[in-house]
Amino acid sequence: MKVLIKVFFSIPFLTILYFVTSINLRLYYSPDLSEAGINKDIYNQLNYLKSRNTAGAAEDMQTLYPEGLMFFECLYGLAWTDFISGMDIRSEVFQNGLTEIIKSIVTTAATIVSHRAALIHNDIQLAIEIRNEIEAFGFPETVNNKKYFLYGHLDIADAFIVWTRAANPSLQSGKPVWWQLNFHLWSILIIFPTTLSLFLIWRNRKHTNSDRL
Repeated sequence: MKVLIKVFFSIPFLTILYFVTSINLRLYYSPDLSEAGINKDIYNQLNYLKSRNTAGAAEDMQTLYPEGLMFFECLYGLAWTDFISGMDIRSEVFQNGLTEIIKSIVTTAATIVSHRAALIHNDIQLAIEIRNEIEAFGFPETVNNKKYFLYGHLDIADAFIVWTRAANPSLQSGKPVWWQLNFHLWSILIIFPTTLSLFLIWRNRKHTNSDRL
């Protein structure tokens, strides 16, 4: 019974440690590139949006706010346009992207946007910082070659993110810089008391004679 109580009280502290650790690790995110130089993460995001679009995601976005359908379809098509730019037109990826671009054209007849602006203006360090912050706090997941953010609850966010990243899909993180180290220091203020709390929960207290009485 005591073990179950300890497990129960440990769950919130373990959850905090998991999220803080995950966020810190994702601050150093670099895309996974294939041998052909294709960004697998962006391709997985586009695959996810393709499946969501087939399931009616654009119409769902329209119910959230005005012009949601148009924004979703435009960003989705533009992301594919940037992604396949420069690829061999005979490749499967290019043909897949071209098909999706045509679909989005027929259908359609602020941090995230600044990421793309940084890329366009060649501010690489700022672009990496914004991209990795999105990667850290967006809680991305990849399942069956489909990558999505925010646990797949907001497709328009995935459309914005993949559009911005497609502008420079091979951008790699460099050495740690001040903003990452600063975040690590603040994380320690969370990790230390959380770890201490877990230690106090699970430590084996030595029974004294007074305790036995």
